[in-house]
Formats: sequence, structure tokens, C-alpha cells
Amino acid sequence: NGTRLVDLAGGETRTFLEDGDEVVLEARAGAVAFGEAAGTILR
Repeated sequence: NGTRLVDLAGGETRTFLEDGDEVVLEARAGAVAFGEAAGTILR
């Protein structure tokens, strides 16, 4: 809902993703790694 600021590398802060942003999700459960899912936000 845009109420929580996220600090980005380089000193920028945002509340929402923007076009062109890359999102990378990684997951682990104990010794099991589920790998990585990545994508770029398109308009």
C-alpha cells in the first residue's frame, strides 16, 4: 500500500516498484535451496 519505504543501493528510497526495475527472489528452507526467480518490471 506504499506506506513502507525501501532503501536502495545508491541512497534512493521508494515505496513501489518502477518500470525497468529488476526483481530477484531467492528461497531456502534449512539445507534445501529453491533457486532463484528473476524478472524485469515492464510497463
